Amino acid sequence: TNTNQLVLEAKGSYRASFDFLESTFTGGLSARRSEATTRQDFFDEPFSRRDITQPTISGNSAIPVGAQTDPDGVNFWSPTEQGGANAQSTLWLLSAFAFVENRLHEQITTHTSLVLSHAPYDTKYPSGVDRVPADDPVRDPVSGEKDFASFSFSPVWAIDDGVRLYATIQRGTSIDPLDGGAIIGRGNFADNTMDEIGLKTSWIYDTLFASLAAYQWEQTAFNVRENNAEELTGEGIEFEITFAPTDRFALIGSVGHQEIRRN
Repeated sequence: TNTNQLVLEAKGSYRASFDFLESTFTGGLSARRSEATTRQDFFDEPFSRRDITQPTISGNSAIPVGAQTDPDGVNFWSPTEQGGANAQSTLWLLSAFAFVENRLHEQITTHTSLVLSHAPYDTKYPSGVDRVPADDPVRDPVSGEKDFASFSFSPVWAIDDGVRLYATIQRGTSIDPLDGGAIIGRGNFADNTMDEIGLKTSWIYDTLFASLAAYQWEQTAFNVRENNAEELTGEGIEFEITFAPTDRFALIGSVGHQEIRRN
């Protein structure tokens, strides 16, 4: 596998407080540019196996792959279509974001966030794969764009000084690239939903913390083997405990169970 990626981001934000509902607002703009290239040897990889139980290993069991070349000087990067094995892309992510915290009651606080994004991209077959001719249609560049919004809402109920009951609703879109960070199209924009409810506690002068959460989620995930997005569903439960006697030392333990299904 040969991959490289360069990510640059600039961000500006503004923060303000208001007497109404003791609100705190944070908003801003961000611009993120990601350039990524992926080359892999999936075309040969399933056959490069050998029986390690044998006393000797035949030289014929070694199959050249990747940047290695045949006697004609042609390399062995997978000549498959753009996707799971090969891609080169430039992605812009231009976003406006806002986060608001409101105190509805002495014991109830809400946290709301919203992100609006415009994502234009260019993607093409990477150079350096010798077994694909220069005029092959798979090398034709593709341009596109995706507009999407991501939203979350979390009410928190302070049952006691050290006990918080919370719920979270999330709906949105995330970038789900190939291995190495490249994308090939709209299938690399994953749709996500998650619902969670949990309890957080603290004891012993805020040195011992514990949390219990149950959640369910749905999302699309890009399958690099099948070169398309597939729908997944999951639910689970998690318990975590943290002991932090000082600012520089902490012990963290967690246990959880999760089930995931293809739709």
